[in-house]
Amino acid sequence: MVFNSVGLPVDAIGIIMGIDHILDMIRSAVNVTGDAICTLIVSAKNKAFDRDIFNGKKEADKIEYII
Repeated sequence: MVFNSVGLPVDAIGIIMGIDHILDMIRSAVNVTGDAICTLIVSAKNKAFDRDIFNGKKEADKIEYII
């Protein structure tokens, strides 16, 4: 109904849906990356971020903690 009022053919629905799915995946990836960076900045400001654990230098400590 919206396509007809704008003047687009009904066949354009498939094209728009296919392109929108790809664009939605890109938007989601950008959103997740932004959330991860924001979380990293907040944890670093609160001194809760341990660079050694993040870089994997304390593997033995992590393994004991998991067990």
